[in-house]
Amino acid sequence: LYSNSQAELLLRREVPYSNTDGVSLEEWCYDRYISGDKNFIEEQTFYREDEEVVLKIQLQRMFDNKKQLQGGYFVIQDRTEEINNLKKEQYLSTHDSLTGLYNKDYFCEVSKRYLERYPDMEFLVICTDIKEFKILNDSFGTKVGDLVLKNTARMLREDLNGAVACGRIGSDIFGV
Repeated sequence: LYSNSQAELLLRREVPYSNTDGVSLEEWCYDRYISGDKNFIEEQTFYREDEEVVLKIQLQRMFDNKKQLQGGYFVIQDRTEEINNLKKEQYLSTHDSLTGLYNKDYFCEVSKRYLERYPDMEFLVICTDIKEFKILNDSFGTKVGDLVLKNTARMLREDLNGAVACGRIGSDIFGV
């Protein structure tokens, strides 16, 4: 019956937001409203073309003194930016910012988890470094050194795609 301007932006679009089942946000809210009698708060992800939106959706039902349903309302909060920032923070805390490989701590954590999960399986651990990397950096500069590190990481990812864990565990030291 009523929606504010922000709700109109979410609900009334030429191409509506819909979930993975193809149900639009408006249909989803309507279905949830008529299908139950409980209030709820939950997070749902909806899509429109290539855009993903994460919404915290709360349904608050209103009852009279005789416990008869009189109506209800939805409070919808867009949490997309917050969720994306959390994902980015998590990624940065577990990955090397230059190469995109696991950082040392996370490489060790992932390796430890696999060893604990599969105690009877044999694993091969490889640690390697780039010979004379300091001379390369000193002679050609850090931009060239960074490029060498990025290319090394790319080759490790592409050539060892079956590896359980691959990380940069030191300045020019990689672990697989």
